[in-house]
Amino acid sequence: ATSIPIVSAPDGTHIYIHLTGKGIVKCPIPSDVSSITEPMMFSEPFFADTKTVQMMDLSPQGSYLLTWQRWYEEKPNNLKVWETATGRLLAAFPQRNIKRDVWPYLQWTYDESAAVLLATSEVRIYPAANLLATNNEDPTSVRYDGKLRIQNIASFSIPRSSDPNVPFLLTSFVPGTKDKPARAGLYKFLPGGNPEPDTKPL
Repeated sequence: ATSIPIVSAPDGTHIYIHLTGKGIVKCPIPSDVSSITEPMMFSEPFFADTKTVQMMDLSPQGSYLLTWQRWYEEKPNNLKVWETATGRLLAAFPQRNIKRDVWPYLQWTYDESAAVLLATSEVRIYPAANLLATNNEDPTSVRYDGKLRIQNIASFSIPRSSDPNVPFLLTSFVPGTKDKPARAGLYKFLPGGNPEPDTKPL
């Protein structure tokens, strides 16, 4: 994850750069990095309407780009998921404010079979198939298939392990209050499943 306007693909083939006043461009990385020239910086934006993006994050295999730009009433769905191969907008969610130490608010499983979104007192599980549906004309209408109810959750993390024998795990953090200490939880979930509300941690 990064808060600076550049991220690189995990396989080292591309970099995504946010150019002020233009948007996010996709630039191939040549085998000889010394051959990167200034004209590359004048490429046309690969992702539409990304002039005001402030935060970016790539999924573990680089198939999806997450962006955040300031929330406006006339454009409330400002947390967006893009397909990096095509530049297509797949999903958009409202996210008024962010904390840099909580970013990214949407994270992928290591195999990119599902994305998990932080919401109020819960995390929501979106199978990749729901995001990639060809009839998904409205990116704001993507539906989640399951959720984990975690009261007052402030942040979460999903391991980016590539070991297929490792289950889908999620760690959560709930801040302390005057009457209760802070607590962390470890959960196991299945993409496409339907975990029960208030699922008990492992």
